[in-house]
Amino acid sequence: VKNAIPEFLIAISFFLRDMMAIHYVGYNYTSTDVAAVSLSQSVIYLLGITFIFGITGGIQTVASQAYGAKNYVLVRKYFAYGFYLVTLYVFLSSLLFFFASDILIACGLDKNLGEASKGLFRANLIQYITFSYYFLLNLFAQALGYFWVAGIA
Repeated sequence: VKNAIPEFLIAISFFLRDMMAIHYVGYNYTSTDVAAVSLSQSVIYLLGITFIFGITGGIQTVASQAYGAKNYVLVRKYFAYGFYLVTLYVFLSSLLFFFASDILIACGLDKNLGEASKGLFRANLIQYITFSYYFLLNLFAQALGYFWVAGIA
């Protein structure tokens, strides 16, 4: 049951993100709307998820080394550092993603494309935040040698 709750949340957030993109393009099928979906998902993956992979991958490496050395206090410290780093990065990048379309319009992006992608940037934040913490908990469990369900990503 403990594994089922985060697995359920991440599965729902992935399916909702994809369904939201399909729904958006299905009802607003223009080249601008297709570009808006591509732009919002690309920016969130490039500036968000890839950094979360890096942060959590580094934490997993040092936590598994501390676990192998049977230094459990250090494992907890590494997990706490990882949690704080992920929280700080998710908070700051979520602010960036919330205003990403406005920032891109100010940098010269087509106003119609920026306005079309605004809602998608904001809706993708739900998936981004749940995935970030799920991935951190998943790697921490792997560092401790626990089996964790693989996830959809």
